[in-house]
Amino acid sequence: MNLTTSSTASSPSLLHKARSAPLSAAATDRLLHLLSTDDTFRERFQANPRQAMEASGFDEDTLLAFPFDCFIGVELASKSVIAGARKEICAMLLRGLNQTTPQLDANTDCSRYSLAQ
Repeated sequence: MNLTTSSTASSPSLLHKARSAPLSAAATDRLLHLLSTDDTFRERFQANPRQAMEASGFDEDTLLAFPFDCFIGVELASKSVIAGARKEICAMLLRGLNQTTPQLDANTDCSRYSLAQ
């Protein structure tokens, strides 16, 4: 299965371009803190990530940069799992997302990632 298109294959710079803007260090730290400690925020985030972040006072730049599409219909991992993966999630959010998204989803079934038909 070919996962590249002619436009990305002919333009190497597009292969490494982030699909979302990086979050600021302060916003990333705050988001991960809330996701790993605050049950009320987690419930709100799971129901509607944008509204949860707006209600928690995240700035407009963060709201514009955050990849909300990646979090529609996911079940958040436990607070301890997010806390344990904080360094990796932080690194992804600080550089902007490309093809690797933070694994905040509690679903560990890898079959959904299979290329088999």
